[in-house]
Amino acid sequence: MSEQEAEKDKRLRVLLTGANGFVGRAIAERCRVDGIEVCTTGRTERNHEGLPGYFTADVTAPDALTAALKGVDAVVHAAGLAHQFDKRRSDSVAFMKINADGAQMVARSALKAGVRHFVLISSVSVYGPHAEPVCDENTPCRPQEPYALSKLEAERRVQEIFKETDTCLTILRLATVYGEGDPGNLSRLIGAIDRGRFVWIGRGRNRKSLIHCEDVARATTRVLLSPCEGTGVYNVSAPAQTMREIVEGIATALARPAPKLHLPSRAALAAASFVKAVTPGKSKLSGVKATIEKWLADDVYDGRKFEERFGFRTQVDLSEGLRREVAWYRSYSRLQ
Repeated sequence: MSEQEAEKDKRLRVLLTGANGFVGRAIAERCRVDGIEVCTTGRTERNHEGLPGYFTADVTAPDALTAALKGVDAVVHAAGLAHQFDKRRSDSVAFMKINADGAQMVARSALKAGVRHFVLISSVSVYGPHAEPVCDENTPCRPQEPYALSKLEAERRVQEIFKETDTCLTILRLATVYGEGDPGNLSRLIGAIDRGRFVWIGRGRNRKSLIHCEDVARATTRVLLSPCEGTGVYNVSAPAQTMREIVEGIATALARPAPKLHLPSRAALAAASFVKAVTPGKSKLSGVKATIEKWLADDVYDGRKFEERFGFRTQVDLSEGLRREVAWYRSYSRLQ
């Protein structure tokens, strides 16, 4: 064996599920940068992203990954069904099947294959609505929505599988992830501000935890390349920002004036309460009050435990992250 072949043989080998998703793509790229040999899988037949070692697999099927797990040191399970904006179409059965059953199937296969380290990509949504101004890993989890319930159930099942085994388990509860390719709330906010359809509700003093997809990827590979032992559950977040900082940062990146139209929070909540009272339970309008309450709430997660354990600091600050997402948004919009 040549010296180059010997060096390659010593490289960490990782199987990444959900590699063609928003977070998965960033992790796959960071693995390449950090010299981690990664095999990727996803739901689509074609490898549009040019992912390394890509193959199609259904993570909810027993033994779907058995062959791919041969010789693998670690698994990063990033596959899952994300939030659906149309609440009427949110299917709790689908969330549970893909997020909880899928995590369980992959974890069982990893244990059977003798994988040394299993990393589960989870979400701070598992905490649910909370009275605490800041959530840390000791905050009780009280999820209410189907997505959050399924993510907490995935954590529970995976912890049960690896309990009293030699496999290390790391659970990463991600704050709201944004960046290039963002399919979520921040991308929708950018669109609203760009089209002049944004109206302030409240003064924007409440704080939100965000993290750029590149920092998520760096956090994940930092875990993979660090010594592991037992089970660890961690919040992963950048420093919290006020909604005003986020909105004005988006406007700056878009080269648009900061939004001025303002609706007092009490008036907005009163109007939403009335709408909820007079509309059917499954109507789109019936959820407006909950949406406004979520907008006005603090949504902050303490990531110090992860930072101290892994010597990690985020590198993409808010202005840079927003600039990059807006550039992607502009490019993507031109293609539509």
